[in-house]
Amino acid sequence: NCDGTDDYTITKNYKSPSSSPPPDCCEDEVLTVTAATDICFQYLDGNYSMATCDSDGNGEQYKYSDDTCTTKIGDAVFSYDLTCAVFELNAGGFPIDVYYRIDRCFSDGTEIAYNGLCDGPTAPPTQPPTKDKANMIGCMAGLLTIICVFLSQ
Repeated sequence: NCDGTDDYTITKNYKSPSSSPPPDCCEDEVLTVTAATDICFQYLDGNYSMATCDSDGNGEQYKYSDDTCTTKIGDAVFSYDLTCAVFELNAGGFPIDVYYRIDRCFSDGTEIAYNGLCDGPTAPPTQPPTKDKANMIGCMAGLLTIICVFLSQ
């Protein structure tokens, strides 16, 4: 059972071969990632991590040395905001640029940040996840955050 607040962020991710022109982060082919925020969890190496997002549309993930996620180890291992950012991923010797941006941020189930970067006169409305999906998101927080950290290195 997952109990607690519904705190999560939704990011939009796009991949492009390094030789291609960069996307504008509004393409149809998108990987939408929903990740729980404000949950401190332990890595296999004994360190801890936690993702965050705020009402200004900024988010980050740090590595911590303690189980309350208060003592940061170095700079953010992953950060995102309302702009279209890029990091290079080496996939078996083939460089792939991964572009990403925060799409929405929720705190206690209430949307506190929304990215209107791709809004146009015909943009379809979007709906937040249902309570069941939000609970599943909380249960999967560790796995999703680990994937994001792995991709950001």
